[in-house]
Amino acid sequence: MAEGKFAGAYDLLFSHYLKSVRKKIMNIVKKYGCKNVIDLGCGTGEQCRMLFNEGMKVVGVDASLHMINYARKVSSAGTKYLVSDILSLDTKKIFDCAILSFVLHGNTMEEQEKILEKAKEMTKNGIVIIADYGEAENIKGKVINVMIKIIEGMAEQAHSRNYRLYVKNGGLRRLMKGQEMLEQYSFYGGVIRIVVINSS
Repeated sequence: MAEGKFAGAYDLLFSHYLKSVRKKIMNIVKKYGCKNVIDLGCGTGEQCRMLFNEGMKVVGVDASLHMINYARKVSSAGTKYLVSDILSLDTKKIFDCAILSFVLHGNTMEEQEKILEKAKEMTKNGIVIIADYGEAENIKGKVINVMIKIIEGMAEQAHSRNYRLYVKNGGLRRLMKGQEMLEQYSFYGGVIRIVVINSS
């Protein structure tokens, strides 16, 4: 992934705006009593660091070596990181919960469904927390959505194309059909959402 080469800048640019989202994810993890967590598509490892500081065992996974190298450099030694494509992982049902944070939209529709199933396979208690783009609910959301489209348009060609298809086909709303949703939260006028599903 090209964005991995700018891992430090990525943290600098997005950390502030995603702080409330990451804090909510941390609170959800604590609410369900999850002690052993896997963050799939962990990027720079900021969510992993937050969870580790709350006393949880955390494994972060990302396909970008640049992202993982940065995450390792700025994280405590107790946080484990793996360089891997999510669909290549063979781990099954050893985590209390799995996190998919801004992972799905950059993949094809078929890959999105496979990634979601993979996350469900890894969780013995069936808790999967998903944070990704939703649909604007108001003027604020529509304005922020324009900014997101510009940022996503600067990503690699395949990522940008997959994002457009993700939005066109209903994003998280489509993916959540048939899933048992436990909770959902909205941020920035609905354009960012968190969904908690039970897969057990």
